[in-house]
Amino acid sequence: MNNVLYIPNFKYNLLCVSKLVLHSDIQVVFSNIGCFIQNQKIGRRIGSVNQHVGLYVFTIPDRFVNYIDKCNTSNLCPNRLGHIFDKRLELLKQKYYCIHLRKDHCEACHMAKQKKLPFPNSDSHALKIFDIIHVDIWGPFPVSSLHGHRYFLIVVDDHSRFTWVYIMQNKSETRKHLIRFINYVETHFNVKVKTIRSDNGREFTMTYYFNSKGIAHQTTCNETPEQNGIVERKHQHLLNVTRALLFHSKLSNQFWTYALMHATFLINHMPTPFLQNTSPYEKIYNKTYYFNQLKVSGCLCYSSTLSTNRTKIDHCVRASIFLSFPCNIKGYVVYDIKNHDVKISRNVIFYEDIFPSLDTPCDNNIEEISLPTHNAQDFDNDEFISHNDNTVFYAPSDS
Repeated sequence: MNNVLYIPNFKYNLLCVSKLVLHSDIQVVFSNIGCFIQNQKIGRRIGSVNQHVGLYVFTIPDRFVNYIDKCNTSNLCPNRLGHIFDKRLELLKQKYYCIHLRKDHCEACHMAKQKKLPFPNSDSHALKIFDIIHVDIWGPFPVSSLHGHRYFLIVVDDHSRFTWVYIMQNKSETRKHLIRFINYVETHFNVKVKTIRSDNGREFTMTYYFNSKGIAHQTTCNETPEQNGIVERKHQHLLNVTRALLFHSKLSNQFWTYALMHATFLINHMPTPFLQNTSPYEKIYNKTYYFNQLKVSGCLCYSSTLSTNRTKIDHCVRASIFLSFPCNIKGYVVYDIKNHDVKISRNVIFYEDIFPSLDTPCDNNIEEISLPTHNAQDFDNDEFISHNDNTVFYAPSDS
């Protein structure tokens, strides 16, 4: 019965027949000696009532009382139904009056079904740049790069969401890159890194160094990468753009480091709703970037050869593929299609709608060229552009 009235001092329970038949699938049949109650759907008798001095007195047998009390004070129904979930048990109760909800906790349910607690969506971020940075390692990449790299370290500033990437041959390089980054921040931004968040990887166990710098090192719980979700989502974003660049340029996976660095540069300069449609670059440097200085990654280009290495009748240029910008050199990193080597050239002409395919496998022993990792401030000279390193890159005006 639902919506019953309760009078504490009243010693009898009065049952309204019209309410009884209204809220349940039963019917009541009266006679001069009593009445009986039966299930309307299946016609099964539930109980009988005797007539006494003009009233019908309903006396519940002890076996029914014990059964009802047992159902109401235990988990008998959910146990019978295979430890069903509470929400589905509530749905069953709406259809069947004999169903009773769970009354106390069930240890078997916890041991068999308990999962990770959900993580709420968070749009909070640090109040200042480098108050919190998120770090993580990705790898190993299934294919080694031209220079033997298979890992990369990613660093994300919580306030600006600006991203730095360090490519590595081994995880053991993590500590030196992290120290290099902290020194870079102190020198170029004149601020201190206050908090570093990472997983429990041994590569980030730098207790003595962090204590000497006054840096708080926050780690995630075991098997809980969601607590470092900012850098995990950044991994996915970087790899999505990297794959797109490789597929579009038809380059092999050996060039993944160059595509990754270019993807990092693009993402840092793209507006994001998290920053009210401004870019991480604008957030951290307070200036805009001129996109007309960009070149399509993997496009065909012609780079001039050195005059000391050619005769009067030799080719003046080499057909090449544009890869990236070098570190601390005013030029472009290109891949010589004929000689299958990587070189740097200032005099380059681009054809951004042509993407040559490589028929010969690349040599893994190519001399390594330092790739950019950070973004630097722009210079007043229009010939200089900034890329994702603490260096300046040259954009020839005649190209």
